[in-house]
Amino acid sequence: MASSLYLKRPVRVLIRTRRTDLENVHPSVEKADTELIAQFCQLSGIIDTVEIRHLITRFDIERVDILFDYGVPMDDHYPEVRAFKVRVKDSIPRITQLFNPVIETFVNRTVDVWKTELRGSNVNFPRRTDVEKIRRALASVATVSVIYKDNRLKC
Repeated sequence: MASSLYLKRPVRVLIRTRRTDLENVHPSVEKADTELIAQFCQLSGIIDTVEIRHLITRFDIERVDILFDYGVPMDDHYPEVRAFKVRVKDSIPRITQLFNPVIETFVNRTVDVWKTELRGSNVNFPRRTDVEKIRRALASVATVSVIYKDNRLKC
Protein backbone atom coordinates (compact mmCIF):
# COMPACT_ATOMS: atom_id res chain seq x y z
CA MET A 1 0.00 0.00 0.00
CA ALA A 2 1.38 3.38 -1.00
CA SER A 3 1.74 5.86 1.82
CA SER A 4 0.03 8.58 -0.28
CA LEU A 5 -3.06 6.38 -0.41
CA TYR A 6 -3.38 6.08 3.37
CA LEU A 7 -6.39 8.11 4.53
CA LYS A 8 -6.65 9.73 7.92
CA ARG A 9 -10.07 10.89 9.07
CA PRO A 10 -11.81 13.26 8.80
CA VAL A 11 -11.56 13.46 5.02
CA ARG A 12 -13.90 13.78 2.06
CA VAL A 13 -12.87 11.61 -0.89
CA LEU A 14 -13.47 12.07 -4.60
CA ILE A 15 -13.04 8.99 -6.76
CA ARG A 16 -12.98 9.88 -10.43
CA THR A 17 -13.44 6.90 -12.72
CA ARG A 18 -15.18 5.80 -15.91
CA ARG A 19 -18.36 3.84 -16.52
CA THR A 20 -16.37 0.98 -18.05
CA ASP A 21 -14.20 0.78 -14.94
CA LEU A 22 -17.31 0.55 -12.75
CA GLU A 23 -18.62 -2.25 -14.96
CA ASN A 24 -15.34 -4.09 -14.32
CA VAL A 25 -16.06 -3.87 -10.58
CA HIS A 26 -19.69 -5.04 -10.74
CA PRO A 27 -22.20 -5.30 -13.62
CA SER A 28 -24.94 -3.56 -11.59
CA VAL A 29 -24.86 0.25 -11.49
CA GLU A 30 -26.53 0.11 -8.08
CA LYS A 31 -23.72 -1.97 -6.59
CA ALA A 32 -20.59 -1.05 -8.55
CA ASP A 33 -19.92 2.28 -6.85
CA THR A 34 -20.47 0.82 -3.38
CA GLU A 35 -18.16 -2.09 -4.20
CA LEU A 36 -15.51 0.29 -5.56
CA ILE A 37 -15.68 2.34 -2.34
CA ALA A 38 -15.22 -0.88 -0.33
CA GLN A 39 -12.18 -1.90 -2.41
CA PHE A 40 -10.76 1.62 -2.19
CA CYS A 41 -11.17 1.61 1.61
CA GLN A 42 -9.39 -1.72 1.88
CA LEU A 43 -6.48 -0.46 -0.23
CA SER A 44 -6.24 2.83 1.69
CA GLY A 45 -6.03 1.30 5.16
CA ILE A 46 -9.60 1.95 6.28
CA ILE A 47 -10.54 -1.03 8.42
CA ASP A 48 -13.63 0.27 10.20
CA THR A 49 -16.10 1.33 7.50
CA VAL A 50 -18.75 2.48 10.01
CA GLU A 51 -17.56 6.06 9.49
CA ILE A 52 -17.91 5.87 5.70
CA ARG A 53 -20.84 7.89 4.35
CA HIS A 54 -21.47 7.59 0.60
CA LEU A 55 -22.62 11.03 -0.51
CA ILE A 56 -22.91 11.25 -4.28
CA THR A 57 -22.37 9.23 -7.41
CA ARG A 58 -22.64 11.41 -10.50
CA PHE A 59 -22.58 9.95 -14.01
CA ASP A 60 -21.46 12.09 -16.93
CA ILE A 61 -20.90 10.92 -20.48
CA GLU A 62 -17.18 10.27 -20.03
CA ARG A 63 -16.69 9.92 -16.30
CA VAL A 64 -18.19 8.98 -12.98
CA ASP A 65 -17.53 10.97 -9.81
CA ILE A 66 -18.06 9.22 -6.48
CA LEU A 67 -17.93 11.26 -3.28
CA PHE A 68 -17.82 9.84 0.22
CA ASP A 69 -16.90 11.03 3.68
CA TYR A 70 -14.66 9.18 6.10
CA GLY A 71 -15.19 10.35 9.67
CA VAL A 72 -16.45 13.79 8.65
CA PRO A 73 -18.93 15.32 11.13
CA MET A 74 -22.33 16.17 9.60
CA ASP A 75 -21.86 19.87 10.38
CA ASP A 76 -18.41 20.14 8.73
CA HIS A 77 -19.03 21.92 5.43
CA TYR A 78 -15.43 22.23 4.30
CA PRO A 79 -13.40 19.18 5.32
CA GLU A 80 -10.08 18.24 3.81
CA VAL A 81 -10.55 16.64 0.38
CA ARG A 82 -8.40 14.00 -1.30
CA ALA A 83 -9.04 13.09 -4.93
CA PHE A 84 -8.10 9.95 -6.81
CA LYS A 85 -8.34 8.63 -10.34
CA VAL A 86 -9.29 4.95 -10.34
CA ARG A 87 -8.97 2.62 -13.30
CA VAL A 88 -9.94 -1.03 -12.98
CA LYS A 89 -8.16 -3.70 -14.97
CA ASP A 90 -8.74 -7.41 -14.39
CA SER A 91 -10.93 -6.49 -11.39
CA ILE A 92 -7.97 -4.74 -9.72
CA PRO A 93 -8.29 -1.01 -8.94
CA ARG A 94 -5.31 1.09 -10.03
CA ILE A 95 -5.34 4.25 -7.95
CA THR A 96 -3.57 7.52 -8.69
CA GLN A 97 -3.87 10.56 -6.45
CA LEU A 98 -4.98 13.74 -8.22
CA PHE A 99 -3.42 17.06 -7.26
CA ASN A 100 -5.23 20.26 -8.15
CA PRO A 101 -5.54 23.32 -5.92
CA VAL A 102 -9.23 23.85 -6.77
CA ILE A 103 -10.43 20.28 -6.15
CA GLU A 104 -11.20 20.86 -2.46
CA THR A 105 -13.32 23.93 -3.17
CA PHE A 106 -15.07 22.25 -6.12
CA VAL A 107 -15.90 19.07 -4.18
CA ASN A 108 -17.14 20.85 -1.05
CA ARG A 109 -19.28 23.26 -3.08
CA THR A 110 -20.75 20.34 -5.02
CA VAL A 111 -21.76 18.63 -1.79
CA ASP A 112 -23.25 21.88 -0.44
CA VAL A 113 -25.28 22.39 -3.62
CA TRP A 114 -26.67 18.84 -3.49
CA LYS A 115 -27.52 19.21 0.21
CA THR A 116 -29.28 22.52 -0.39
CA GLU A 117 -31.25 21.31 -3.41
CA LEU A 118 -32.37 18.07 -1.78
CA ARG A 119 -33.28 19.65 1.55
CA GLY A 120 -35.18 22.37 -0.33
CA SER A 121 -37.25 19.55 -1.81
CA ASN A 122 -37.73 17.97 1.64
CA VAL A 123 -35.43 15.09 0.71
CA ASN A 124 -32.73 13.78 3.03
CA PHE A 125 -29.07 13.97 2.12
CA PRO A 126 -27.11 11.88 1.36
CA ARG A 127 -29.47 10.16 -1.03
CA ARG A 128 -28.69 8.01 -4.05
CA THR A 129 -30.47 10.20 -6.60
CA ASP A 130 -28.46 8.76 -9.48
CA VAL A 131 -29.72 5.24 -8.83
CA GLU A 132 -33.27 6.49 -8.23
CA LYS A 133 -33.31 8.21 -11.64
CA ILE A 134 -32.25 4.96 -13.30
CA ARG A 135 -34.88 3.01 -11.36
CA ARG A 136 -37.61 5.52 -12.30
CA ALA A 137 -36.58 5.38 -15.95
CA LEU A 138 -36.66 1.58 -15.94
CA ALA A 139 -39.99 1.59 -14.09
CA SER A 140 -41.54 3.99 -16.59
CA VAL A 141 -40.36 1.82 -19.50
CA ALA A 142 -41.85 -1.23 -17.77
CA THR A 143 -45.12 0.66 -17.14
CA VAL A 144 -45.37 1.78 -20.76
CA SER A 145 -44.71 -1.79 -21.84
CA VAL A 146 -47.49 -3.10 -19.57
CA ILE A 147 -49.92 -0.40 -20.75
CA TYR A 148 -49.12 -1.25 -24.35
CA LYS A 149 -49.71 -4.95 -23.70
CA ASP A 150 -52.99 -4.21 -21.88
CA ASN A 151 -54.25 -2.00 -24.71
CA ARG A 152 -53.27 -4.57 -27.24
CA LEU A 153 -55.09 -7.32 -25.38
CA LYS A 154 -58.29 -5.26 -25.24
CA CYS A 155 -58.42 -4.76 -29.01
